[in-house]
Amino acid sequence: DEFIDFFFEQQGALYQWLFQYMPIGRSYTLEMMVTPEQRLSMYERTWKLVRERKLFVADFWNSGVVSNGCISAGGGYGGGYFYIDWNGAVAPCAFNPFSVHNIKDVYASGGDLNTVVFSSLFKDVRNWQRKYFYDKPNCERGNLLVPCPIRDHHREMRAIIDKVHALPIDENGAKALEDHAYGEGLAEYGDKVGHISCPIWEEKYLLPERKRMAG
Repeated sequence: DEFIDFFFEQQGALYQWLFQYMPIGRSYTLEMMVTPEQRLSMYERTWKLVRERKLFVADFWNSGVVSNGCISAGGGYGGGYFYIDWNGAVAPCAFNPFSVHNIKDVYASGGDLNTVVFSSLFKDVRNWQRKYFYDKPNCERGNLLVPCPIRDHHREMRAIIDKVHALPIDENGAKALEDHAYGEGLAEYGDKVGHISCPIWEEKYLLPERKRMAG
């Protein structure tokens, strides 16, 4: 509370944006990730601040229910986003550093942003988003407490990467792609977070929709 009071009450901060450690880049390690239990605690703390103190607090991963899930690869109804690095490589997200296009090459060959948005990689990510959440009835949608394909559903994202032959945008991404323990560790992490958050998703989000639809 002292930290929150200092920035919101004393310094006049308007919002707080939280980013959990994502194991990409130099010297990546799974050991520095918040545990599944810590992540759930962060989710509960964030919503306590929002509901009780009316503060604008968002968490890049835990606030999936606010953004209606993952918006990477230009996804999300009403607009999404994607990432272009300083070398021109275009990736679905800064935390999902794999690419099938370089924006400089795209424009040099007569293409434009639509070439990227409708690439095999981006379309497959958006198809996953739709199957997981967007195209399902409200009472059956996938758990948005675990919305991230690369962090929370690593097996599915790796399958997409392999299918479309996406390439890592840097050396560190290449190392992660070849690191079997890294891939297995992220997959297990997503499984655990999904398991412990599922009761909350069912009770707070799906059950009210089922009751509403039942009349």
